[in-house]
Amino acid sequence: MNKETLASEVDKLYTIAANANTAAKSLGVSSNNEQVIANITQGSNNLAASLFELKDSLISDGEYSATQLNNSKEDLTLAIKGLGMVPKN
Repeated sequence: MNKETLASEVDKLYTIAANANTAAKSLGVSSNNEQVIANITQGSNNLAASLFELKDSLISDGEYSATQLNNSKEDLTLAIKGLGMVPKN
């Protein structure tokens, strides 16, 4: 798989994550557990940011690419932490 194809696939994942983040935000209006919704919203926001930055790193070169890859890693770590705080039933 070349970089352009990979960037395209990551972009599709970003779209899914961004849509999930929008859906999570809409849950806050009707939820009785604000902290759970906050964790879901923040986690999905970090996941979308991570994917966006990963795509940027794939389509860019040099220092900017490396910076975006590092930012993606940091946001993915935050996403995992935030989503990990959501109770599993």
